[in-house]
Amino acid sequence: MSLAVLLGRTFRKSSLRFTLGVLAVVDSALLCTALPRQWIYTLTDTDVRMTGAIGCKIHFFLTYHLTHLFTYRTFISNVLCHMFLFFSRFCLYVFFIHPVA
Repeated sequence: MSLAVLLGRTFRKSSLRFTLGVLAVVDSALLCTALPRQWIYTLTDTDVRMTGAIGCKIHFFLTYHLTHLFTYRTFISNVLCHMFLFFSRFCLYVFFIHPVA
């Protein structure tokens, strides 16, 4: 639902649209991956991870990597944004503001 709101006209020019959209997708994927295991275990006392090696590895990978995906993406985008701002200000100072001797 939040992704549908973010794709609407209201957020079309928002700078946070992409970041919040990725967060919505990752959170939804995490909920669809992690919660069914607990629900199945509560209803049937069967652990999905114990049914097979491949299922266990896939579930483990998706559950633990989706939790960190948004954090890493946010960190990298913030670092790149700050590097771009620093470089653009540096170029502005060197080429336009700094007096030529």
